[in-house]
Amino acid sequence: MDELNNTWRDLINRLDRVKDNGKNHIEACCPAHDDNNPSLSISMKADRILINCHAGCSFQEIISALDMGNHSFSLSSKTNSESPKTIARYTYENTEAKKVYDAVRFEPKMFRFQRPDGEWTLDGVTRVPYRLPQLLAGIKEGREIL
Repeated sequence: MDELNNTWRDLINRLDRVKDNGKNHIEACCPAHDDNNPSLSISMKADRILINCHAGCSFQEIISALDMGNHSFSLSSKTNSESPKTIARYTYENTEAKKVYDAVRFEPKMFRFQRPDGEWTLDGVTRVPYRLPQLLAGIKEGREIL
């Protein structure tokens, strides 16, 4: 647990605009993209540190930007070796109904974004609303959009 606490303290010291949201949960600006509005959520659990960028940056991108690749974010080697189970895949399409990226939900609850080329990043991708073609069709037909 000391190793995890050391990683937690080091992580907090490397981040900008850290906001403490309660015991072992913080928000900060994501170092992996130009972040002016804190979009990074980090929580420390009993056996691991959970990191989530709400803008879609991957764990590896965040850790690389912080130069923390040699740190341990989990006490259990089992946690690092097991792949999370895919629960759902939400496809985001452009105005021509062409796939732009997927939001993939895993268990335990976590979302990651995947480009059509298989890369787990949104770098170089134009972000679009979910179900954009249906949204535009609804607007064209004069339906109420909620």
